[in-house]
Amino acid sequence: MIRQKGFTLLETMLALFIFSMLSMLAYQILSGALKTNERTQVTLQRMNALQRTMGMLERDILQSLPRVPRGAEKSWHQDENGFAFTTQSRPNAWGHCCSPEILRVNWQLRNGTLHRLVQRAVDAPADSEPLDAPLLDNVEKMSLRFYQQGWKSKPDPQQPLPSGIEITLVLKDFGAINRVFVLPAAWPAYQETTSEDKPEGEQKEPVDADQPVSPPDEESSAHAGSNE
Repeated sequence: MIRQKGFTLLETMLALFIFSMLSMLAYQILSGALKTNERTQVTLQRMNALQRTMGMLERDILQSLPRVPRGAEKSWHQDENGFAFTTQSRPNAWGHCCSPEILRVNWQLRNGTLHRLVQRAVDAPADSEPLDAPLLDNVEKMSLRFYQQGWKSKPDPQQPLPSGIEITLVLKDFGAINRVFVLPAAWPAYQETTSEDKPEGEQKEPVDADQPVSPPDEESSAHAGSNE
C-alpha cells in the first residue's frame, strides 16, 4: 500500500502565518516609504514657495525707487498688515532694449497668506484692481525693522534714508525667518549721485524718476573724440 505524502494542517497554518507576517512587514515598509516621500515632497514645495517669496521680496526692495504716487505724501507706505512701495520690473542697466516698467507693489498679509499686489501704473486710480498673487501660506505674523542710525520699527522722516530693512516672517511650520536687505540708499553709487553738488551759479536739471539713465550717445562720443 502506497502512502501519500502531503502537508499537515499544522504545517499549512504555520506557512500561512509566516506568509501573513511577511506581507504585513512588506506593507508597513512600503507605507512608510510612501509617507516619507509625501512628506519630502510637501517640504520641498514649501521650501520652494519660501525661496520664491524671499527672492521676489529681495528683487522688489533692491529695485525700489523714490517715486511718490499721485496724491500720496511719500513713496513708502506701511500699516499693520503690510507695506507698499514703488519698484521696477527689472534692473535699470545699459544694454536693455526698453526702459524698465515702474510698478507699485503692495505686500499684504491676509488670513495667514502673504500676497503680492501689483499696480502697473504708479498713479493708478484708487478703485483700480491690482494683480493679486498669493505666494506663501501658513504665515502667522510679519514684522519690519529699519536701520536708520539704529534699528527702528518705522523710518524717521527727519533722519537720512534707511540703509537697511529687516523682514521677519513667523511661519507655523518653520518658525521665525529673518532676512536683512541693504536698501539702495546705502549703496556708494547712490550716495555719490545724491551728494554731488554743481558749481555755484549752475542749476541742476530736473531728473525724471521714471526715466532710466541712458549710456552716452555713440555719435556724440565720436564727435568729442575727433575734437580732441
